[in-house]
Amino acid sequence: MARWWWWWKADKRGFRGLTLALWAGFLGWMAWPPHHHPLVLAIAFAPLVHYVQQTTIRRAVGTAFLGMLLWNFFTTFWIRHATLPGALFAVTANALIFTVPWWALAMTSRIFRPRFSFLFFVLTWITWEYFHLHWELAWPWLTLGNAFAVRPEWVQWYAYTGVLGGSIWIWWVTYALLYFFRGRAAFMLRLGGLAAAVALPITLSYVLPAPADSGPSVVVGCIQPNIDPYEEKFDQKTAEDQLETLIALSEKAIRQRARIIIWPETAIPGVVDEDRPDNNPYLRRALTWLQQHRDVWLITGAVTQKVYVTVRPPNLTARRVREGVYVDYFNSLLAANDAGVTAFYHKKKLVPGVESLPYPRLLGFLRPLMADLGGVTGGYGTDEAVEPLALDTVLTAPAVCYESVFGDFLRLFVQQGAHFITVATNDGWWGPTDGYRQHFHYARLRAVELRRWTARSANTGISGIIDPQGQVIQQLEYDRKGVVVGTIRLRDDLTYYARTGDYLGRLAGFLLLIFAALAFSKYYVVRVKKFPYIR
Repeated sequence: MARWWWWWKADKRGFRGLTLALWAGFLGWMAWPPHHHPLVLAIAFAPLVHYVQQTTIRRAVGTAFLGMLLWNFFTTFWIRHATLPGALFAVTANALIFTVPWWALAMTSRIFRPRFSFLFFVLTWITWEYFHLHWELAWPWLTLGNAFAVRPEWVQWYAYTGVLGGSIWIWWVTYALLYFFRGRAAFMLRLGGLAAAVALPITLSYVLPAPADSGPSVVVGCIQPNIDPYEEKFDQKTAEDQLETLIALSEKAIRQRARIIIWPETAIPGVVDEDRPDNNPYLRRALTWLQQHRDVWLITGAVTQKVYVTVRPPNLTARRVREGVYVDYFNSLLAANDAGVTAFYHKKKLVPGVESLPYPRLLGFLRPLMADLGGVTGGYGTDEAVEPLALDTVLTAPAVCYESVFGDFLRLFVQQGAHFITVATNDGWWGPTDGYRQHFHYARLRAVELRRWTARSANTGISGIIDPQGQVIQQLEYDRKGVVVGTIRLRDDLTYYARTGDYLGRLAGFLLLIFAALAFSKYYVVRVKKFPYIR
């Protein structure tokens, strides 16, 4: 026992920092979906907060980076199934990005009392999460509030705060835990503070009135063809069989009274020319089939193209075909009925490196590297139009794969009248890992934030129907072929979050500027003027 205590107290070789980094990484993973213990994140990070506030800046930053690296590795290294270099880059880059708030905690701990340095840390963290949702290298997969995706009944107030409210809750419980162990108040007072931090948000969630499920209804069918993305999906020899599988499953859904059929991301084989969609034989076959069902709408994923006849390229993603002719490719959803294709939607939130090159004017020289990471050399194109996908009088908020992680983005469609959310994805790239489970559960948070029914069609699963409280009404598990058919309500009410978006991130950024000014002025007084520092 004495030797163990000496090992812990000495910390001459950084053993304590290594232990805390492993603790944060492992417990952070255990708290994350699909595991059902999100508040364990507070237990994971509380010892690291205490350590960073007490040790040297160099050790604090090194330990924090290692902790963030291990947390990212354990939680998201399933990306390696699609691209090993991309996974290594994503894990390392995200760990570096979220080491910045820990560095801020270490710096301000030398200026402020612990509680104020912790407040500065939380403001930095929330600002960083907000920033990470909105720049071109966005990878908000590990926004702390996403941890509650498997517990939507605890966070019904996301309809007011969005996912950043959950991040604040994690840090509130973390502070209560630290105060419980190192505070000087009476034991019962400290215990009460910890219990309140855990129980009050959960109680509020159950007290809030359930959303009234009024409005017209429609039966939706989500198709899951279960086509292997590596061996079959893009093999031209099996393209016709793939389409017939989709049609056969759709017929099954129609027999169950489905009137909106949703196919997964890139379900239509080949490339669809948006000016002449009938030129694609597979889409032409799907449209011929739709003519047999005059009251049915189809939403399907497809790779589409636009051809430009112009002297200069119209944008940075357009590729030169020949002199004066350029082509742009899009990861799209299209809506069609018996009259033909009625609307196209181009994916806006492209996966950095895989689908797009961030800041191409600045990083254009990295295009060959992006291809090596599993991406496309030119990248997919996109546009600025944010409009719901119209199915006659019914409007839906379209989300292609990765877009379902962005609540602040999807709310723009709801503001314009979207009645429900459509998610079309292909999660088969990651194999039977936590990746597809996490992605499915994140859609439950979008349903809560925007109070919209959500219909999700995934190539290999999980497909499902989610109600406005984030509860899964029906689902089809991974690696199974079939359909999910259910009745959804068409809603037109707006939640507070739908109207305001991630206002907590903007507020945190504003307060952070004020605190940064205070920190700088106090640093100047304490360190430059050589005034004694009194903690």
